[in-house]
Amino acid sequence: MRLPSVQFVGEELLRTVRRFPAAVMAALGACAVAWHMAGMSGSRDGWDKLLLSLALGLALFYALALMNERPVLPRAFRPAYVLLAGLAFVVLFFADLLNKSGIAYKDWYAHWLFIVLFFVTFSPYLAADEDNGFWQFNKRLFVRSVISSFYTVVLFAGISLAVAAVDKLLGVEVDEKVYQYLWIFAWSVFWPLHLMGGTPRDPKELEEDRVYPKGLKLFTQYILIPLATVYFLILYAYMAKILFTQQWPQGWVSWLTSSASVLGLVTFLLLYPVQDLAENRWIKLYARGFCMAAIPLLIMLFTAVYKRAEQYGLTEHRCFLIVLAAWLLGIFLYFIFSRKPKIRLVPVSLVIVAIFVSFGPWGVYSVSLSSQLARLEGMLLKDGLLVNGKAVKFERELGWEERKQLSGCLDYVVRSRGVAPLKKYFTQDLDALSEKNKAGRRYPADTARELMAYMGQTYLEQWAHRGMNYASVSSDLNNMDVRGFDLAVKFSTNYERCNESDPKDAYSVVLDSATQKLKVFKGRLFKIEVPLKPVCVGISGLDSTSRSETVPQNLMSAAAENKFVKVKAYFQRLSGERKDNGEMSLSYGEGLLLVKEKAGGGLSVRVTDWGGKGGR
Repeated sequence: MRLPSVQFVGEELLRTVRRFPAAVMAALGACAVAWHMAGMSGSRDGWDKLLLSLALGLALFYALALMNERPVLPRAFRPAYVLLAGLAFVVLFFADLLNKSGIAYKDWYAHWLFIVLFFVTFSPYLAADEDNGFWQFNKRLFVRSVISSFYTVVLFAGISLAVAAVDKLLGVEVDEKVYQYLWIFAWSVFWPLHLMGGTPRDPKELEEDRVYPKGLKLFTQYILIPLATVYFLILYAYMAKILFTQQWPQGWVSWLTSSASVLGLVTFLLLYPVQDLAENRWIKLYARGFCMAAIPLLIMLFTAVYKRAEQYGLTEHRCFLIVLAAWLLGIFLYFIFSRKPKIRLVPVSLVIVAIFVSFGPWGVYSVSLSSQLARLEGMLLKDGLLVNGKAVKFERELGWEERKQLSGCLDYVVRSRGVAPLKKYFTQDLDALSEKNKAGRRYPADTARELMAYMGQTYLEQWAHRGMNYASVSSDLNNMDVRGFDLAVKFSTNYERCNESDPKDAYSVVLDSATQKLKVFKGRLFKIEVPLKPVCVGISGLDSTSRSETVPQNLMSAAAENKFVKVKAYFQRLSGERKDNGEMSLSYGEGLLLVKEKAGGGLSVRVTDWGGKGGR
């Protein structure tokens, strides 16, 4: 086999750049931004969102260039205008992304990345009735992406080994970030350029290509079809159980139903080019039978989602599930009643539906937020916590179920949209609260916990269950005695620490729930254990009505000392379970660790498997 010459490779690279100039520029921009972020030590301040926007732009410009090669717009819309429109979209998308945070920003990005990637699959076939060419185009694109991924891994591994050899054998000091820069370049520049370089150019040749991989047919026929059939049989058995027991379906069955339906759809899409052969007539019968069998299961899916939404309101993910089920129902009906269905309509219709539900009052984001705010307001009114439209502090705690529902609703809104939608219900400065928690690297649940405290209620974690006597107490850090200590370190036991990337002089903690001790580390070195039994006893003596109140600081501190180090932990917040005997079992804590290192205390036990979670 003759290898391509350097000249040929260079010419192919130039052809790729000329064919996809905007996509190449986006790839180079993404690489530059990622390199810049790799060298940053502080806040990224939107750089991560710029990187995501450039990655989206890379895929979008690639799709638009393919669309321009087979124009569907009038001649007045020149190819350059199409690319300028794509650039305007990326800029506006980045500006909108800057204003989003939490789950909403991640869902929003994933939503549009999904749209753009599916747009790539049919962008050269918007006005061409070439289903076989469409299938062959996507087959070749998939194979090329796998090959490009393999080449990228080999390239990165090879160059990294060469750099490591220079470092270890020749004694030339190499910064560890070089490997990170190489990884970024490999995946943000080499991979997309290699993929784009193998993009099919001749639509006519694709339409005439009747080659079908035998291995793909065997895999689809003997692996995917039996799997989809087994899933459907299980789901039908479960549906029979529902009809017999008269118990409503559980929420997780919705995802299994949609996954099995998508698997079946993908299965007969993969078999599309060979379905007209005499020996494969069963494929059309299977596809039609599968579509008909999926309809009762999709009705069960709608029922399950309805019951879940009736209890807990709509969320983005439940809305997406409803939209997916409705689209699947439409596609299956199309395949049942159409004599010769066009497989191009599968991604085209999916993209249209995804765009339609991405904005406006009918969009999944607006509908889910309105549902959760209506649910929150209804609970506040029902429990007497809303007076003249504002949340008030209640003198007694609500029941466990009411607090669990209220905590979950507040937690969802804060995680997905921040505190802005809740300002109309609270008189407190929620922006200041949010900024304080962000500065302290605290979780959104901590903001929801404080909102519950504003109303005199104890926040319940998502994992809390009935029968658990959950307690959460807090204190301020105003009366600390720091005399005799040299170092103060903020910590939260929700954060994982003590890994190989920790600086050698960085202190961290791990809350061992089994022994109720706070383990203190310096980098990977274990230093000391701080018994929390006195703290547990002190909290256990509190009245149940004061669990969400501020308690004296002397009940929220613990100290320990050995020949290596002297430490004292001042807790700002503690939470856990109150057992039947009144004893507390702590599961979370945050506060300030004071440290005094003793002479000769630099050597301790090195930890390779500490088996817990902790925080700095």
